[in-house]
Amino acid sequence: MDVESHSPDRKMLRDLVFIQDATGSQGSYITHSTEHIQRICADIISHGGLASAEDLRVGLIAFRDHPPQDHTYVTKNFGFTSDIGKVHENLKTLYASGGGDGPEAVTASLWDALNLDWRPTASKMIVLIADAPPHGIGEYGDGFDAGSPDGHDPLVIARELAQRGIVLFFVACEPALSGYAHANDFYTALTSITSGLMVPCVRIDSLRSFGINVSTG
Repeated sequence: MDVESHSPDRKMLRDLVFIQDATGSQGSYITHSTEHIQRICADIISHGGLASAEDLRVGLIAFRDHPPQDHTYVTKNFGFTSDIGKVHENLKTLYASGGGDGPEAVTASLWDALNLDWRPTASKMIVLIADAPPHGIGEYGDGFDAGSPDGHDPLVIARELAQRGIVLFFVACEPALSGYAHANDFYTALTSITSGLMVPCVRIDSLRSFGINVSTG
């Protein structure tokens, strides 16, 4: 435990980012995910040891895929806000559409998350919710089998997250994710780099306790 960060004289701050897959296959998951995201935020505000609701900032990033697999957007970055009502409004704008070949723009969304304006003294957590892997991990039919066309490497991003003290959790939307040959192993390794975990969507509620305790683990 970082004793200094829990000194009575030190203000508790939390930065939390949700990354939501918004491709067409997410039709049965987005509403479910939105409800749980709202509950996680409410639990942190109620039980997370914050002096005020403003000490929690929540970010939201949605992703689909790179052209020509998708022509709507690659990522949609809503940034950080302490206005939880605004987070709810942003969540309501998300709907499932697009995507193409299976693997999606996961790496681009992680890059966006890495480059948000994280507060140095805050506890930091990302929750990635998806049913597909990123490009370039050897999945059959990947339209970008050499990796993300933006040139970023998800493993390099994960190591940078770890260096900055940002913990990554992955919520696996099943059974779709297990239809990929390498996705489960990949996400298990990716989250472990940051001392995070991979959990199935049916256990997303378990992240409510992680959201409260992530800085004391």
